[in-house]
Amino acid sequence: MTRCATYLDLLGDDFYIAYPFLRKLCPFLFYQCVPYLFTLSNGGWFVWVRRKPRDYRKEIRSSDFKKGNANKSYPNEVLVRCINPEARIVVGVGPIGEKEFLIRVFNAEGICAHHYRAGDTMRLNEVEAGAMSLDFNCAFPRVLMRALKKRMPSCEEIRGVGKNRVCVSMRAAPGICRYHPVDRIFSDPFLPGSFCPHLFQVIYPFVLALMYDATIERELSIPCSIGEGQVLVRLIKQSRYQNVFVRSLANAIKKTSVRIYPLDIIDYRIAMKVMSHTMKKSECVLQNNVEYSVHVKGNDFLCPAAFHSLYPYWHLMQGGGLQREVAEDAIRVPCSDYLGILCTLSSRND
Repeated sequence: MTRCATYLDLLGDDFYIAYPFLRKLCPFLFYQCVPYLFTLSNGGWFVWVRRKPRDYRKEIRSSDFKKGNANKSYPNEVLVRCINPEARIVVGVGPIGEKEFLIRVFNAEGICAHHYRAGDTMRLNEVEAGAMSLDFNCAFPRVLMRALKKRMPSCEEIRGVGKNRVCVSMRAAPGICRYHPVDRIFSDPFLPGSFCPHLFQVIYPFVLALMYDATIERELSIPCSIGEGQVLVRLIKQSRYQNVFVRSLANAIKKTSVRIYPLDIIDYRIAMKVMSHTMKKSECVLQNNVEYSVHVKGNDFLCPAAFHSLYPYWHLMQGGGLQREVAEDAIRVPCSDYLGILCTLSSRND
C-alpha cells in the first residue's frame, strides 16, 4: 500500500461523514485546491487565466503540458497540482454553471490512491467550495496528525513550533517561478518576522483571495489551531504606489497588459494586523497591534503557496512522525504550481 493510501485509510469514517464529497475527491488533492476554490467562490479571478463562458472547457491535450504553457491554454480553469509526492496529478479548477465549481483531471501519472485518469471530473456546490473548504483547510493537517498518532503513539501533537527543525530545499524551474528562480535551501523560519506558521496556514485562502480581488471579510476571528484561544486579525492590501496619479497610471497599464497577455503583476503589499488575541504569552509569538507582512514577492522566504502545500508534511515532521515513515528522513513534496516545482523536506533535532 502506498504512503498516501495509508494516510487516507487512517483518517476514519467521521472525517468522510463531515466532508461527504471526499469519497470521490482525494483529501490531499482537495487541500491543494481549497485556496483557489475559495478565491473563485468569492468572485476573485486569476489574471493569467483567460475567461470564456462559464460552461466552456477546452479539450485536454497532453502536448500542452510538455511545452510548459498550459496556464494560458485552458480558459476558465486555474491549474493546480496535488501534494501527493508519489504521483503527478494536475487538475483544472474553475466555475461552471450558475453556482458550481468543477475540478477536472488533466494529467495523472504515478501512484495515486484514487486512481485518477485524465478527464475525470468532480463537482462542488458553492457551500462546499466556500465555507466547507475553509473548515477542511483548518482541520486536515490536524486530523492527519491525530490519525498517524493512532498508528504511532510516540508522535506528538504540535504545541508551538515543535521539537524538530525542518529544512526545505527548492529545486528551481528556470523562468517559471518568480519566488524561487534558483535552487535554494531554507530553514525555519520560513515566513517573515515572527509570523505564526499555524495561523498563516489557516488564513492563506483569505490571503490568496485578497491578492486576486475576491470580496471577502477583512477582519477575521481565527481559533488557534494548536492551542486554546482566538486571534482577531485584519488583512491589509495596499498599493506600492502612494502617488494617486502614478497608481492610476499603473492600474491602467496593468489592465491593458492583462488583455494582451495573461500576466501576474504584484504591485501591492499584503499584511496581517493582529487586533487582539486570547492566548497565553508563553504559548504565542503574536503581539497585539503589530502588522505581520505576507511574503508576496522576492525569494528571501518560501512563497505563500509553497508553504501552504508543505504545511501538512511539515506539521507531521515537527511532531516527529513523518521521519518514521520515510527511510531517508526526507520527503519530496510538489508545489501547487502545475509544473511541479519540488520541495524536499528534511528534519534535524536541535
